[in-house]
Amino acid sequence: MTAPDTVVLVHGFWVTPRSWEHWVAHYEKRGLRVLAPAYPGFEAEVESLNADPGPIEQVTVPQIIESLEKVVRGLDRPPVLIGPGGVRFPVTGPVRYTMTASRAVELCGLLRAHTVLPVHYEGWSHFREGRRTVEAELAKAPAEIRERFRWLPTGSPLEVTV
Repeated sequence: MTAPDTVVLVHGFWVTPRSWEHWVAHYEKRGLRVLAPAYPGFEAEVESLNADPGPIEQVTVPQIIESLEKVVRGLDRPPVLIGPGGVRFPVTGPVRYTMTASRAVELCGLLRAHTVLPVHYEGWSHFREGRRTVEAELAKAPAEIRERFRWLPTGSPLEVTV
């Protein structure tokens, strides 16, 4: 597989692509093209969405996956995908702020990602699906998807070669 030249940063629910603003510059300095696409309805600034969450209240995971698929479909090479994971807070009950492990694995297959770096899987109490859950979902996936995941050490900087 040809080395990737693009990084796709996937933001969580209830935040916007602006959550990646410093990472965009970080990867661009390394010569990569960086895309941080907004989910449908998340094109506005976070302050605007806080004032009026109407545009994002009805967004579904299938709509998000479809929008990301459209972004990646136009790329010449499979990208590095950073960000899918599952976050929930007890105070909001079943509302999820990012996608589940099974949806993240599905997304990686649909987007034909070259490399996947999960970032929301453990460390704080609101991460509801830890690495074991993600690995269990990956075990069900074809080998070509499993081989693309790279686990980062918690709390340590690491240069990742793709």
